[in-house]
Amino acid sequence: MSSAASTSPSGPAVSVIMPAYNAAAYITEAIESVLNQTHRDLELIVVDDGSTDETPSIVAGWAERDPRVSVITQTNHGISAARNAALAASRGRFLALLDSDDAWDPAFLQTQLGVFDRLPDVGVVTGNALHCGGPHDGQAMWSSVNGLRTLHLDDLLSHETSVCIMTVFRRELLEEIGGFDVRLRCNEDYQFWLRVALAGHTIVQTPQPLGRYRRRPDSVSADPGLMLDGIIRVLGSMRALCEGRAGTLAIIDRQVMRFQRERWLLEGKLALIDGRFGRAGEAFAAARRLGDTAKLRAVAMLCRVWPRALRLLYQQRGYHQRGGPDVGPGLARRRASS
Repeated sequence: MSSAASTSPSGPAVSVIMPAYNAAAYITEAIESVLNQTHRDLELIVVDDGSTDETPSIVAGWAERDPRVSVITQTNHGISAARNAALAASRGRFLALLDSDDAWDPAFLQTQLGVFDRLPDVGVVTGNALHCGGPHDGQAMWSSVNGLRTLHLDDLLSHETSVCIMTVFRRELLEEIGGFDVRLRCNEDYQFWLRVALAGHTIVQTPQPLGRYRRRPDSVSADPGLMLDGIIRVLGSMRALCEGRAGTLAIIDRQVMRFQRERWLLEGKLALIDGRFGRAGEAFAAARRLGDTAKLRAVAMLCRVWPRALRLLYQQRGYHQRGGPDVGPGLARRRASS
């Protein structure tokens, strides 16, 4: 893991961390949303992670026009390394994450910082957001949250969608636990928040959806198999850190079983679409061993008796040979090559 703790007491109140890879179609909106914040005491650090499109020239233009924008250019090392590079260069007392294809409403930072003023013991404030694109377009990430909600480690483990990437946290957390794990190409933000919670820091959700969280077909989350493998790996690494916490270990084991079951279901569906009916049956049987339901029994029966009819059903629901269903933001979607 990379430690990215650089402190300057004379810096701005907030450093906004924005990794970017081939984001030319979206990054102007993201940058504008930062510079239009009602809270003006900020810096924006954009890390171009080896883009091959117009991203570098677009960001350079913004840096020329606004002194609050700075640019770091590197070869493609992945989103964790890109965030860590920005964190190492940051000077703010608070650190805020915004990806290059998402955007904030003007009051986002002011609202999140207000929570720190009211609750000085809070380490992380995570903001609600509206989905932009995908099957949940226009819906809030947390539609049922009313008022501030406090989260601890078991909450994050039980509900992997509990923390949005649009999050503000105190610099002290970074100095304590280090930066993002550069070994991870996906689920890196989920693992970071789990480490924060494991260290005993309080995370608070805010209810107002003051951001726009873009769903892209070329993002990492468009590969649900990769995302499921990633979250299983993250949970496995957390298990080793939670020895002696019987309740927490039970949650981890339950979640690992759940995601392993989803992984077998996905493999079965994709094998079915590909016409590999025998492999599909094996995968559905493996899923049933991890949690049998009436629906899954029906799927397994149809796979044996009428596999082509079941294949047609999945095709109509949007499955295809190289992909699968949208697996949701809680699996920490990120860009395909950044």
